[in-house]
Amino acid sequence: MHQRPRRHAGGRDPDLTITAEREESRIVVSIQDTGVGMDKSTQEKVYDPFFTTKEPGKGTGLGLSTAYGIVKQHGGDILIESEPGTGTTFHILLPLPDCTTRGEEPPAPELIQGEGQRVLVVDDDETILQPMIELLEGLGYQASAVNNGRRAVDAYMSSRPDVVLLDRSMPGMDGLETAGRILETDPDAWIILISGYDEDGPDGIDSRVLESVKGYIPKPFDIGEVSKVLADVLKT
Repeated sequence: MHQRPRRHAGGRDPDLTITAEREESRIVVSIQDTGVGMDKSTQEKVYDPFFTTKEPGKGTGLGLSTAYGIVKQHGGDILIESEPGTGTTFHILLPLPDCTTRGEEPPAPELIQGEGQRVLVVDDDETILQPMIELLEGLGYQASAVNNGRRAVDAYMSSRPDVVLLDRSMPGMDGLETAGRILETDPDAWIILISGYDEDGPDGIDSRVLESVKGYIPKPFDIGEVSKVLADVLKT
């Protein structure tokens, strides 16, 4: 199947080409544009919830994260081909369906509501802070956010939140050092680490910090996963 390139009115927007073909035991859907393309740094973050290169107010950054989650739920994968100035191609790889049996629909993610507990979000990407606050408030939590480790330590000392959602990779004082500083002020602090594309998982974390960390969420994550981890941690 092939869809001809489309151009919006005015002729200024990139062309978009969509193709689909069967390759052995899978279907490959390719979506190609002639836009500005992406460098490697952008490609590494493109599936992160709330990440967007658009101006504030022009996008939520949830589209590709949601698409990634849906494709993974169906046993597939997404590959990216892109370079600055050459456009971008997304290849969606999906397993062929078994036509002899009718599969069950994947269950919708269960959203577990909070009970007004206070959550401090710490992430150097300021574009995701307000969306994260809105997400957490929608789940029934009281949320606040800061954009670096030093502010996180100060915010923790002044407000003593019930749990900290802490990005592991940040410039300057990274998440592990921030966790250590918080634990120095309060050994009973509840910290959930968030890490993007971390192949080692919790490996490499100082044992004292690792023993004190209550949860670990790899990126990209979905709302259901965040709600479950928070609920599990706050029940302990």
